[in-house]
Amino acid sequence: MNSRYGYLRNEKGLLSWIVNKVLRSGWAKHPVKQTFTLRAMCTAPIGKNGRGIKAIQCEGCLQYFRPKEVQVNHKNNCVQNGVSWEELPHIIRRMFDVGLEDLEHLCKDCHDIVTYSERYDCTKEEAKLHKKAIRFSKKSAKEQKELLVKAGIEPAKSATGRREQVFNYLKERAK
Repeated sequence: MNSRYGYLRNEKGLLSWIVNKVLRSGWAKHPVKQTFTLRAMCTAPIGKNGRGIKAIQCEGCLQYFRPKEVQVNHKNNCVQNGVSWEELPHIIRRMFDVGLEDLEHLCKDCHDIVTYSERYDCTKEEAKLHKKAIRFSKKSAKEQKELLVKAGIEPAKSATGRREQVFNYLKERAK
């Protein structure tokens, strides 16, 4: 184990840790983020009984969620050029120097899709399909193969191949 990075192994791990732990914990209490969330609060019928409770509307799917089920997303990706010591001041600036117009509320599913599309440089529609394929790949190999056969597809031998098959199948169906 390198004493300079501890369990993180290398410089890239340390930089990712700084962004994910230190900066995001600071972001959690950011005054603009707090104001943004308070202003978005409304009363909406959520749940089985349809009673109005405090809620926030997801700007992705337009559904209402309890405040703890919604995340604040930066409309412009904070990590645009990868994470490096040179890029760190720019990441900090993009994360913290924001106004209300730079933010949006997203439910966890919508936020995952936006993050995936930014990270892997694909459209939100492709990101949705990739996320579905990832969920599929978490099923047992036996279950994956059964579902592929049921869809009329000869299952690939590897898990990666089956995941790719599902992505392609979903992409074809979306057309």
